[in-house]
Amino acid sequence: MALEISLSLDIVAALGGLAILFYYFGKLILETQVGKEQREVTYMQGFWFTSVFIIVPFLISKSLSFEVSDWVGLLIQVVILSLLDFVRKVKITAFKFNRQDAMKDEVRDFYNRMPFLSKRKIEKHIHLLFETLPNALSNTVFLFLFSVTIFLTLNGLEFSLDFLPIFFILFTLLNLSILAIIFGYKNANYPHSKIYLKTQKKPIEGRILKFGDFICCVDDTRELKYFINSQEITKIEQSIFKNKGGKNAT
Repeated sequence: MALEISLSLDIVAALGGLAILFYYFGKLILETQVGKEQREVTYMQGFWFTSVFIIVPFLISKSLSFEVSDWVGLLIQVVILSLLDFVRKVKITAFKFNRQDAMKDEVRDFYNRMPFLSKRKIEKHIHLLFETLPNALSNTVFLFLFSVTIFLTLNGLEFSLDFLPIFFILFTLLNLSILAIIFGYKNANYPHSKIYLKTQKKPIEGRILKFGDFICCVDDTRELKYFINSQEITKIEQSIFKNKGGKNAT
């Protein structure tokens, strides 16, 4: 009887842990989407992400007899974090707030101080940094390989309350969180819209980033960001052409 109770508690704890993972990663993914959050969609998105990018990579890592020293594993996690954060900044933050050209100009100004670099080489480097590299690293296959590598660094690690295992846990959670954001952004659509308000005749034009009680909208031409009370809106006109995060980010 005691064994059955203990087994039942273990199952309940495991299901509870999975539910937390589903909700956490599902919420991160839906934060990249325009629509309002729906609980069932959150869990479904989290289920697919957890299955593909956590459970499967974890099982693959455990099936491989591959171990690295703790410090090498931590270094690998830091490198992965740097690469994922680079992709997040270039492909997500820069695109959502129309910062690609400004970021390219900053890099171009830096390279122009180097007399040994020709204009052609500078443009090649900029294309590599802002298009080729982020597009490759945000590819689903690369994201999956990143996840497998993250779990491989945990092979042989003895979990305890020492600072090193805690660092591994923090870096693993941070890496998987950014990975989920990038994955969600690949399918995001930020439509160009005209928003008509009760209090003014001229509509506000821009890309809608988020629907909710307040609508977040970015006007790229005027470089303005609006937070609009949805109760003040009478009509929204949207472009039929999708402005996807994944393909049109650069």
